Amino acid sequence: MTFDIQKSIEILQRTPSILESILTGLSDEWLRKRRSINSYRKTIKRISSIKIEKHKSTDCF
Repeated sequence: MTFDIQKSIEILQRTPSILESILTGLSDEWLRKRRSINSYRKTIKRISSIKIEKHKSTDCF
């Protein structure tokens, strides 16, 4: 797919309404919670380790 600014704008124009529909009605706990950078790092480490384990289990060597 080649980049086309007009097609990109089509998607970006929909983003605010999509986010609003996804987030409307959620409790403040979901919307206002401040997470520390360390919690994101822990999540990324877990995801990375899952991907590594999955790769090992499908490795044919």
